[in-house]
Amino acid sequence: METVVWSRPEGQRAGTPLLVMMHGYGTDESRMVRLFEHLPSEFTFAAVRAPMPIGDHWGWFLLDYFLANDFADVISAANSVRAWISSVRDQHSNVTLMGYSQGMAMATTLLRLHPDDYKAVVGLSGFVLKNELLSVTDSFEAKPPFFGAATRRTW
Repeated sequence: METVVWSRPEGQRAGTPLLVMMHGYGTDESRMVRLFEHLPSEFTFAAVRAPMPIGDHWGWFLLDYFLANDFADVISAANSVRAWISSVRDQHSNVTLMGYSQGMAMATTLLRLHPDDYKAVVGLSGFVLKNELLSVTDSFEAKPPFFGAATRRTW
């Protein structure tokens, strides 16, 4: 990820649980940074910027009014986030994902593709992608660690 805002300096992150925060469509990481002070202090927070320019802001993938998307863009963005998480994972005790709006679609996609990689997922006012290829991967042995507030779940 090119732009990440951390809640702690690098020297204070080791061994802490990591909460990766993903913003909504047409905004940026600053929306998530505002939440740092309201979340549990034992976590290190990382607000990441989506890779796709949307006007003067950012998105994870192009999205239309009906939530249609190009699945290749979704997978590309998910792989980018996962690669970045892999580069910092060993510094932390575990990784939790939190997504707002389109960021929730990213967080739940990562959970669906790699359910054992995350301690939990929090979805805020967002949606879960409806996609037949993703549905094939939904082979959870147990209910996924997911909390959603004002969400639209389709799996």
